[in-house]
Amino acid sequence: MNEGKYVFAQVMEHLPLSTFHRCVARYDGEHKVKRFTCLDQYLSMAFAQLIPSRL
Repeated sequence: MNEGKYVFAQVMEHLPLSTFHRCVARYDGEHKVKRFTCLDQYLSMAFAQLIPSRL
């Protein structure tokens, strides 16, 4: 079975979270957000890029 991290987790290790959170705060990205944060949205979009389209 899996003995290490998934590929997505390894790629996301290179994301500088402090810089990401600073940009979100600078542009008030979390304004009126209740559940789905900017980081959740970013991770969802990044994960979707790994899925090959078969159209």
